Amino acid sequence: MEDEELEARLHRALFAASLSLLTFGVFTAIAVVGWFATSPDPWSLPGLVAIASTLGALITSAKIWRDPSREAVAVGICVMLFSLLRVGPFPSWGGTTIALVALTALLMAPLVFALVLLSRP
Repeated sequence: MEDEELEARLHRALFAASLSLLTFGVFTAIAVVGWFATSPDPWSLPGLVAIASTLGALITSAKIWRDPSREAVAVGICVMLFSLLRVGPFPSWGGTTIALVALTALLMAPLVFALVLLSRP
Protein backbone atom coordinates (compact mmCIF):
# COMPACT_ATOMS: atom_id res chain seq x y z
CA MET A 1 0.00 0.00 0.00
CA GLU A 2 2.80 2.40 0.90
CA ASP A 3 4.54 1.76 -2.42
CA GLU A 4 1.38 2.60 -4.35
CA GLU A 5 1.00 5.82 -2.36
CA LEU A 6 4.61 6.79 -3.02
CA GLU A 7 4.23 5.97 -6.72
CA ALA A 8 1.09 8.13 -6.99
CA ARG A 9 2.83 10.96 -5.16
CA LEU A 10 5.83 10.71 -7.48
CA HIS A 11 3.56 10.72 -10.54
CA ARG A 12 1.80 13.89 -9.32
CA ALA A 13 5.14 15.55 -8.55
CA LEU A 14 6.50 14.76 -12.01
CA PHE A 15 3.28 16.01 -13.61
CA ALA A 16 3.59 19.26 -11.64
CA ALA A 17 7.27 19.58 -12.60
CA SER A 18 6.50 19.15 -16.29
CA LEU A 19 3.63 21.64 -16.12
CA SER A 20 5.82 24.10 -14.23
CA LEU A 21 8.51 23.96 -16.91
CA LEU A 22 5.88 24.30 -19.64
CA THR A 23 4.44 27.37 -17.90
CA PHE A 24 7.92 28.82 -17.47
CA GLY A 25 8.66 28.24 -21.16
CA VAL A 26 5.43 29.90 -22.28
CA PHE A 27 5.95 32.91 -20.00
CA THR A 28 9.53 33.24 -21.21
CA ALA A 29 8.40 33.04 -24.84
CA ILE A 30 5.91 35.86 -24.20
CA ALA A 31 8.69 37.87 -22.57
CA VAL A 32 10.93 37.26 -25.61
CA VAL A 33 8.23 38.57 -27.93
CA GLY A 34 7.86 41.66 -25.75
CA TRP A 35 11.63 42.07 -25.61
CA PHE A 36 11.96 41.94 -29.39
CA ALA A 37 9.07 44.38 -29.82
CA THR A 38 10.45 47.04 -27.46
CA SER A 39 14.22 46.67 -27.27
CA PRO A 40 16.46 48.69 -29.59
CA ASP A 41 19.02 45.84 -29.46
CA PRO A 42 17.10 42.58 -28.99
CA TRP A 43 20.05 40.34 -29.94
CA SER A 44 21.91 41.13 -26.73
CA LEU A 45 22.81 38.69 -23.94
CA PRO A 46 19.45 38.90 -22.12
CA GLY A 47 17.56 38.19 -25.36
CA LEU A 48 19.73 35.21 -26.26
CA VAL A 49 19.52 33.81 -22.72
CA ALA A 50 15.72 34.14 -22.84
CA ILE A 51 15.53 32.33 -26.19
CA ALA A 52 17.79 29.52 -24.96
CA SER A 53 15.79 29.29 -21.72
CA THR A 54 12.51 29.05 -23.64
CA LEU A 55 13.78 26.23 -25.83
CA GLY A 56 15.42 24.44 -22.90
CA ALA A 57 12.31 24.66 -20.74
CA LEU A 58 9.97 23.37 -23.44
CA ILE A 59 12.29 20.51 -24.43
CA THR A 60 12.91 19.50 -20.81
CA SER A 61 9.19 19.68 -20.02
CA ALA A 62 8.51 17.24 -22.86
CA LYS A 63 11.33 14.99 -21.66
CA ILE A 64 9.96 14.87 -18.11
CA TRP A 65 6.46 14.20 -19.49
CA ARG A 66 7.54 11.35 -21.78
CA ASP A 67 10.44 9.78 -19.89
CA PRO A 68 10.78 11.13 -16.34
CA SER A 69 14.15 10.82 -14.68
CA ARG A 70 16.20 12.50 -12.00
CA GLU A 71 18.58 13.83 -14.65
CA ALA A 72 15.78 15.45 -16.66
CA VAL A 73 14.43 17.20 -13.56
CA ALA A 74 17.95 18.40 -12.68
CA VAL A 75 18.35 19.78 -16.21
CA GLY A 76 15.05 21.61 -15.80
CA ILE A 77 16.31 23.24 -12.62
CA CYS A 78 19.55 24.20 -14.39
CA VAL A 79 17.59 25.75 -17.28
CA MET A 80 15.61 27.88 -14.84
CA LEU A 81 18.76 28.96 -13.00
CA PHE A 82 20.45 29.73 -16.33
CA SER A 83 17.55 32.01 -17.23
CA LEU A 84 18.43 34.23 -14.28
CA LEU A 85 21.60 35.33 -16.11
CA ARG A 86 19.48 37.89 -17.93
CA VAL A 87 18.54 39.91 -14.83
CA GLY A 88 21.85 41.70 -14.28
CA PRO A 89 23.45 42.90 -11.04
CA PHE A 90 21.29 43.46 -7.96
CA PRO A 91 21.59 47.28 -7.69
CA SER A 92 19.95 47.71 -11.10
CA TRP A 93 16.89 45.60 -10.26
CA GLY A 94 13.45 47.11 -10.63
CA GLY A 95 9.97 45.79 -9.94
CA THR A 96 9.92 43.72 -13.12
CA THR A 97 13.20 42.03 -12.28
CA ILE A 98 12.04 41.18 -8.76
CA ALA A 99 8.83 39.71 -10.20
CA LEU A 100 10.86 37.67 -12.72
CA VAL A 101 13.11 36.23 -10.01
CA ALA A 102 10.14 35.49 -7.73
CA LEU A 103 8.18 33.80 -10.53
CA THR A 104 11.21 31.70 -11.47
CA ALA A 105 11.67 30.60 -7.86
CA LEU A 106 7.96 29.82 -7.53
CA LEU A 107 7.93 27.75 -10.71
CA MET A 108 11.13 25.95 -9.67
CA ALA A 109 9.56 24.59 -6.46
CA PRO A 110 7.75 21.62 -8.11
CA LEU A 111 10.99 20.60 -9.82
CA VAL A 112 12.91 20.63 -6.55
CA PHE A 113 10.16 18.58 -4.90
CA ALA A 114 10.19 16.05 -7.76
CA LEU A 115 13.99 15.83 -7.56
CA VAL A 116 13.79 15.13 -3.82
CA LEU A 117 11.21 12.37 -4.40
CA LEU A 118 13.27 10.84 -7.21
CA SER A 119 16.38 10.86 -5.02
CA ARG A 120 14.78 8.65 -2.39
CA PRO A 121 15.93 5.03 -2.37
